[in-house]
Amino acid sequence: MLYEYGQNINSNVILFKDHTYTSLLPDNLTFRKRNDDDVIFEHKLEPEGDYILERNKEIVATGGFLLHYNIPFADLYMEVRQDSRRQGLGSFLLQEVKKQCYLSGRVPAARCDIGNIASRATLQKAGLTVAGFLLLGTIKN
Repeated sequence: MLYEYGQNINSNVILFKDHTYTSLLPDNLTFRKRNDDDVIFEHKLEPEGDYILERNKEIVATGGFLLHYNIPFADLYMEVRQDSRRQGLGSFLLQEVKKQCYLSGRVPAARCDIGNIASRATLQKAGLTVAGFLLLGTIKN
């Protein structure tokens, strides 16, 4: 139906589904639920998450899952502090958030911009795999 009734079809978003269990364990990190009095770094893209990663008593990443998908799916998200990137923290955080997602009775999923190579690698390292692409287009006259 998409190609029968649509035109100018394109995609700029990759959709991910959970694929495998991972056992990432970076050194000297604590994963925990966020407290109301936690001092969180300034976020540029994602909301401050319900879960945090702490290193040496400093919050270096936050993440969580949103429940705006149809049941049973939840949308994973995270942000790592600028000076703590490229150390595997985002993948570890997502691994742990996935566990919390399952404990709440939901199935983890995610999305990222097609050109965001870092996010794609982070999601895949956390055990997710490409499930498809969000397609957009216009309806033919």
